[in-house]
Amino acid sequence: MESEWPDYVYFDDQGEVGSGEAVTSTYALNFAYDDGDGHWRVDAVLDASMGDEALDRLDGQQEGEDAPETLEDPSLPEPPELLSEESPEGALAASEYWLEVLDYTAATGDESALNSFEHSEGSVLGSIFEGFLEAHAEGGDVSLLAESSLEDIEVYMDIADSDDNLAVVHGLLDEGGWVISDASGATVAVDEGLQGELSNLIFSFDDAAGQWLVVDMAPGDVGELEEFLGIEFGEPDLSRR
Repeated sequence: MESEWPDYVYFDDQGEVGSGEAVTSTYALNFAYDDGDGHWRVDAVLDASMGDEALDRLDGQQEGEDAPETLEDPSLPEPPELLSEESPEGALAASEYWLEVLDYTAATGDESALNSFEHSEGSVLGSIFEGFLEAHAEGGDVSLLAESSLEDIEVYMDIADSDDNLAVVHGLLDEGGWVISDASGATVAVDEGLQGELSNLIFSFDDAAGQWLVVDMAPGDVGELEEFLGIEFGEPDLSRR
């Protein structure tokens, strides 16, 4: 099916703090009929962007040789030295570190790296990890299918009308993908994550922390983000293609 998440506004206890535009995604739902409950239950959520091959991920519900190959849990990532440098190279290092934090937090349920790296205005990022953290809290497990990566990168720091020391790192995002299991070891979902999606990672250099902190993630090309924020980025300060 194809599903559209409509335009939205989100709030904290002080009022409105942000908004987002509609996002369309394609995915497959696999259902299993539960005789005990007498109704259908969602058995797996699958990325359908690759077509019928998405259904092959249902093999993740098997054990032994039929189970999907996953990676060992990553170790706690070390913040890179360039994270404390207010430069395009520092912002690029922040984006690479963010991908390590993304994979580590999802796979282990340990929020320590995320908590020390997330900007105070970036609490919306918590929604990214909600399902993963819930699985860990309930005694389940999350395994990585691959490491997350960002390609065709552009770093923008010359952002007009901004006093927040912002940097936008733009590129094609491949999330690692995850196999989520419950406490019994049964596969709950196989999620490929975003694959080859234009994405923008937004960072702010925090003088008090002395380093870059992650603020938000936004889909789409640079022009869409400029229009949404109502500002201009200028030319990229660094490109890696």
